[in-house]
Amino acid sequence: MAVSILDVAKRCGLSTVTVSRVINRTGHVREGNRQKVLRAIEELGYTPNAAARNLVMGRTGLIGVVLSDLLNSYANKVLTELKARLLERGYLSTLFMFEDIVRDDANKYILDEQRVDGYFVIAPAMETKAIEKLRRYGQPILVLDRQMDNVLPPYIEVDDYRGGVIAAEHLLSLGHTKIGYIDGPDMICCPARRAGLCDTLARAGINLYIETGLGDYNYSTGYKTVKQWHSAGTMPTAIFACCDHVATGVIDALRRRGYEVPEDVSVMGFDNIPIFKDYEYSITTIEQPVEEMSVCAVDMMMQLLRGEKLEKEIVKLPPHFIPGNSTGPYRGGQR
Repeated sequence: MAVSILDVAKRCGLSTVTVSRVINRTGHVREGNRQKVLRAIEELGYTPNAAARNLVMGRTGLIGVVLSDLLNSYANKVLTELKARLLERGYLSTLFMFEDIVRDDANKYILDEQRVDGYFVIAPAMETKAIEKLRRYGQPILVLDRQMDNVLPPYIEVDDYRGGVIAAEHLLSLGHTKIGYIDGPDMICCPARRAGLCDTLARAGINLYIETGLGDYNYSTGYKTVKQWHSAGTMPTAIFACCDHVATGVIDALRRRGYEVPEDVSVMGFDNIPIFKDYEYSITTIEQPVEEMSVCAVDMMMQLLRGEKLEKEIVKLPPHFIPGNSTGPYRGGQR
């Protein structure tokens, strides 16, 4: 016979109301009583009936996550963390692709028939269109990694300007003065990273040596840029790439042209993407705080689901410096 909430209440000697509050994380329960309930649940092997609980609470127990691209390594990293954090709160996640939710002929099947309690949107530079489609359903919407200026809060973003500052400080500390920047797509993160880089160099009395126009977050952007700089004889001694994908293209193109990394040219990336852990180089990079972002996002979503006013509707998280072997001291010249 299945263990019921009554069995848990009898085991810990508390009321079913108290047990229910612990299970559903509602109302105030003294810590000592909460621990008694948790011990009883573990001893009895009690599993809450999620369907019945959600029916009573008027919820599905599902949070939708809107992704723009399954091939986006950073977004997948965020998704993995979100799923883990939601499970800790008794929620499951369900995935929606941006291209599906914005199709009018798919809306009824994709959205109307699959009810969720709220949405996380991870669709860089496409957030506004996604929000327009989702807003009609009345559930809380939280944007992660905002990349459009016209996105209204609540949202969470990374302090990309600070990332540029960190990159500049690191390369300057190694003695580099000829520093190049390889730009990415037309999103708010790339100008912010460039601004942090350039402002920090300017305070040291140095101008950015060379940079590119808008590019893509891919290997080819880095590879083609190095080919151009090499042909023009304008190779910097250090390169800050807009992301790790670009940085790998930079490194491979440099080595094919006889440059040693980091002896001749230092290379930095951004993101600390897991797929590059087995790359020949451990890329010196700026890590986006994915775990902190996910914890913060789930905390904010739980507040919204409880109908509470958020303490902060806009959260900006600092990135972290991750040292690697792709950067090194300036050695006085290149071959």
